[in-house]
Amino acid sequence: MVAVRRALDLISEGYFTGHDVLFADVKDWLTASAENADSLVVACNYFAEENGKETIELDAGELCLGRRVEKLLNEWVMLSRSSALMARGRPFDARDEVLSWVSANDPVAD
Repeated sequence: MVAVRRALDLISEGYFTGHDVLFADVKDWLTASAENADSLVVACNYFAEENGKETIELDAGELCLGRRVEKLLNEWVMLSRSSALMARGRPFDARDEVLSWVSANDPVAD
């Protein structure tokens, strides 16, 4: 849920000038799902604390995952641009797009 929220924020901000990219019913469903997931983590943490087990820290995961999502989105944008350039018969521009991205970023590992 953290990754989906972050991806939607990045897409909305980067490509739709901050406008929502989801239909209202889908946004409501995702919001409810995120709230359910948060409630499950709270319940899990309560159980863990009561039984001396390790708890789940949401903030640390969100920060790390948010960076990974942003990196993935940037990679997908680069791949889309290079594919579009290839389709237009501009293979050298497509190559330059990929090389430019690779020189500035490490590819995201699976």
